[in-house]
Formats: sequence, structure tokens, C-alpha cells
Amino acid sequence: ARTAADFFQAVRAVGPLVHATRSQERALQAAREVAPGDKDLIALRDQAYDLERAAELVHAHARDGLEFTIARRAEEQAEQAEHIAHAGHRLNLLAAMFLPITALGSLLGMNLLNGLEGLPAPITFWVAAAAAFGLGWWIRAGMTAPGR
Repeated sequence: ARTAADFFQAVRAVGPLVHATRSQERALQAAREVAPGDKDLIALRDQAYDLERAAELVHAHARDGLEFTIARRAEEQAEQAEHIAHAGHRLNLLAAMFLPITALGSLLGMNLLNGLEGLPAPITFWVAAAAAFGLGWWIRAGMTAPGR
């Protein structure tokens, strides 16, 4: 068995065999107690015990394999969830850093009178860009601060 479905199928198939061999062994033990001197009955009872033990071992190994497969899949899913969480956090940091400059660019891109028309264009642009990037870095630092 390699998959959880294979192990489950084995557990399901061997379960009734375990119960049947256990009942067979008990019935033969009861028959032996009624006829204590019958050597053939003792041999059959011993074989039934061996069958019961073998079926129990197969059932236990299949159940252990199923549990191991489930645990391994759970670990893989936890690792993937952690990877997705880190990727989402990085994306949030980028968005926090560039949101102010995007908002400022949208506002300054509108052709409305805002009182900054008399200032030299390069100075206004660089001051606004520096302020927006500073705000973005401040927001980003707040997102990466311990306890946030």
C-alpha cells in the first residue's frame, strides 16, 4: 500500500478476518475444554491461534500505515500553508509600501487646481514622491514590528 486509500482498504478487508479467526480460536478452545484429550483439536486450536495472531498483525500494520500516511499528508499541508502565509505577508508588505505613492500619483494626476501649480515641477514631484515613499516605509515598518 502506498496511499491512504490503499491502507484503508487493507484495514477494512482484514478487520472481518481478525474477528472470524478470533471467534474460531475461542470456539476451538471451548471444544478443547469439553474434550481435553483430543490431540487433533489441540492442533487445530493452535493453528487457529496462529491465524488470529497473523491477522491481528496485518491489521495493526495496515492501521499504522494509514495513520502514518495521514500524518505525513498533514505535515505537507502545514508546510504549504506556512509557505502561502509567508508569500501573502510579503505581498502585503509590497502593497503597504507602494499604496501611498499610488494614491498620491492618482491625486496629483488629476487636472484640478491644488495650489501647487506655482512651484517648480521637479521639486514638487520629488518632495511628493519622497513623502509617499516615506509613508510607505513607515507603514511597512509598522507591519513588520514585533507583536503586529
